[in-house]
Amino acid sequence: MKPVPTTAVLAAGAVLALAGCGSSSKHQTSATTTLGNTPAPTTTASATATAPASNIASKSAPQILASAEAALSKVHSFHFQGVQNTTTGVATITGEFALPGGFDVNLDQRGQTISLILAHGVAYFRASASFWRSQSGANGAELAKLLANRWLSAGTSALPEVDQFVALTNPATVGRCVLGGKLGTLSVLGSSSVSGQPAIVLAAAADKPGTAPGRLYVAATGQPLPLRIMQTGGYTKGVTTDPVCHTTPDTGKETSTVTLTDYNAPVTIAAPAGAVSLARLEKQG
Repeated sequence: MKPVPTTAVLAAGAVLALAGCGSSSKHQTSATTTLGNTPAPTTTASATATAPASNIASKSAPQILASAEAALSKVHSFHFQGVQNTTTGVATITGEFALPGGFDVNLDQRGQTISLILAHGVAYFRASASFWRSQSGANGAELAKLLANRWLSAGTSALPEVDQFVALTNPATVGRCVLGGKLGTLSVLGSSSVSGQPAIVLAAAADKPGTAPGRLYVAATGQPLPLRIMQTGGYTKGVTTDPVCHTTPDTGKETSTVTLTDYNAPVTIAAPAGAVSLARLEKQG
């Protein structure tokens, strides 16, 4: 068999570029695995008491955004679920994030499923047969037989496309990378609710290069955490890669809806059993 091409794995990045994050369903991964003879570590976020609530109703839109970013930087975990509609189809993404340093993400686009886990600096990647067939060129059928639904492991430097998710596990960058990028002029649209929770709604205009129109729902009671993020149209010209969040928005006319829940709920992110080193597979002939 030919070595597994790194580009086949990196191709996942093209499928992973969803804007935003979100729904509910607490998920705990408790399985452990052995890489060589060394047990793989886990990343755990525990519930903590929330800080005293602050009133955001009287603040300006930029102030509300800043408050939401600051509140996100203090959380220890969150769950997200998102749906993105693009010219190439519908993609769904769900996941758990434990801050700092862990995530468990699942994505489905046109029947191609991808799972990613980050536990203590090691990235784990699993994809369906249809993914390998579509992304791996002439080797696709062979790779699908060998690797379909099989966990691979690698350092994050070998899978740079996971950097956009790693940024969401860093308290210093999670606020910007969930909320602060690619926004035009913000205004306060009014009040609403998300799953019964009162919210202040901000409207984002696509009035600057590389921005998209949308809505941001921020909790009006308790901590000013984001509850829902909506992109209602495509990006304007001038889109660039965000060097902090490692994302480059699609320039098509996509829309997306993302819901964030279960803040500070107990979450355990652990390495999956039976993962095989990507570096070892690449060397196999």
